Amino acid sequence: MSKWDVAQQLEPLHWIEKKGEILDAEYRSKIEQRSLELQGLLGKHIDCSNPEITVLEIGGGATQLIDFFPSKNKHAVDPLADMYTSEFADVLNPKVQWKQAKAEDLGYEDDNFDIVIARNVLDHVESLETVLSEIQRVVKKDGIVYIGINVFSGPLYIYRYMVKDKEHPYTFSHNSIKRALLRGGFGMLEVVQDSANQMAHFTELESQAFVKKVLRSVFLGLHCYHFSEFVLNKGRR
Repeated sequence: MSKWDVAQQLEPLHWIEKKGEILDAEYRSKIEQRSLELQGLLGKHIDCSNPEITVLEIGGGATQLIDFFPSKNKHAVDPLADMYTSEFADVLNPKVQWKQAKAEDLGYEDDNFDIVIARNVLDHVESLETVLSEIQRVVKKDGIVYIGINVFSGPLYIYRYMVKDKEHPYTFSHNSIKRALLRGGFGMLEVVQDSANQMAHFTELESQAFVKKVLRSVFLGLHCYHFSEFVLNKGRR
């Protein structure tokens, strides 16, 4: 069984375990705030308020950010789409058009989307190169791509690189994911590191087991956890 297959078996367990928290109105407001923050970031490069733009979010799960975008053309892709739309129907935006598919095979036409969003996705995929190629394929020539991802440094990066987390086939530092995006042909429009609102998620929906809480606190204190955000264009290929 591949690392990706193992991760896909484990992923639903995490979401179902945290279902009560995800359905809570207070937590939902945090997702909305992150979406508004993202719209502000992308708004420097594209008009997010335009209801006619097409937006795709890959792997957003039950906390996807496009739910709060003004666009009338919102699409979501996830290998576990059926589970999310069933278990979390009470909070997910019913106007989003879902598709059950892997990021390696999105199934949309070329040059289809004005905005493509992938937040905490690239460390979950089976083939990073294939996913980046698919994103390049479906985003419009003048479109925008947003990549947001957990990255690590210091002893935590070394540990996670050597001892792989079963739910995350890939482990990145800030520089390693940046290099991967450049190799994928993307142009860098803006890079944001450790936004306060994004960093807060490291203590949300995580294990409350005593040992894990202590370790998480230690590594946060040592500044080993980071969140890197990249606003990209299609670049030149």
